[in-house]
Amino acid sequence: WVARDLRVTYHFLDINLEEPEDVDSAWCAATAELARSLGAAWLCGDAGLWHMGPRDRGHGTLMPPILEADSARDLGDGVRLLREATGFEVLPENPPASVYVGRMHLLDYFAAVAERADSGLLIDVAHLAIYQRVMGLDPRTALDGFPFERVVEMHVAGGRTFEWQGRTFVDDDHGLGVLDETWQLCEEFVERAPNLKALIFECERNSIEDVIPGFERLNAIFGAGPDNSGLNEQAANGSDSRG
Repeated sequence: WVARDLRVTYHFLDINLEEPEDVDSAWCAATAELARSLGAAWLCGDAGLWHMGPRDRGHGTLMPPILEADSARDLGDGVRLLREATGFEVLPENPPASVYVGRMHLLDYFAAVAERADSGLLIDVAHLAIYQRVMGLDPRTALDGFPFERVVEMHVAGGRTFEWQGRTFVDDDHGLGVLDETWQLCEEFVERAPNLKALIFECERNSIEDVIPGFERLNAIFGAGPDNSGLNEQAANGSDSRG
């Protein structure tokens, strides 16, 4: 993909942006070097807790942030710190979860993060659809007043519903079963986000033949958005390099 000079973003998997000590110089230097070698346009990643204790592959958890104003402030400061340390723009992403703690709506929280960091956003509409379900809300709740102009990248992925102890949950499995709410939110964000530059279909571990219909649908949606001429093919088929 890189050899063909196609568009790439770099998705980190192991930094807690709310913790200043986690944005250490060695990690930042290594990440920036790798991102530059790939020709990445920016850094992005789920803005939650990737690990407990020291950073280590065996500590991976990915829990969501606490949805409170002081957490949004700290996370925004972390985005600024990472941007300054690497020289790359940093797009925080709303992470997946089945349980959320805090009084802010997820979209209000990330709007506050972007305001504090003066940054763009990566909105994963599959994760957002799961959040709205968990909270018992309509998929479009809190869209009015959200700063759509800050959305630069969007992710779409499949989710599998399952039952556990009498409750229904959604596993963010990146399969082929994209929720109806996810498609609805995808269309809404494409229509309302004027600075959207990348649309990623997270569908790893599936055959090419099986994922083609999803890419075709995304190309059709992205091409129908405002002022997206010339961007739809490469953006909808872009690569999200995982760090």
